[in-house]
Amino acid sequence: MSSREEALEVGQAEMIWVKVTLKGCKHLYISSCYRAEAGDADFLEAFNTFLERIAGSTNNMVIAAGDFNFPGWNLLENEVKPKTQFVSS
Repeated sequence: MSSREEALEVGQAEMIWVKVTLKGCKHLYISSCYRAEAGDADFLEAFNTFLERIAGSTNNMVIAAGDFNFPGWNLLENEVKPKTQFVSS
């Protein structure tokens, strides 16, 4: 069974959340997100709030995918690239 979790889709963040529930299993939350501007700190705060809300229960797993526009992030090393400048709004 799956359901859209509109309560997690608040603010200016462009995202959709779906909760998948299987009998006898943990809940699985799947999110698709789009962060339009690299300097959009509001998106990061909102996304962090959503993750904290979901992680509040030990029975939840999360898959988050999308375009997060992190130009200074080294995905292979899981760290910020040297000399990265962040733009704040």
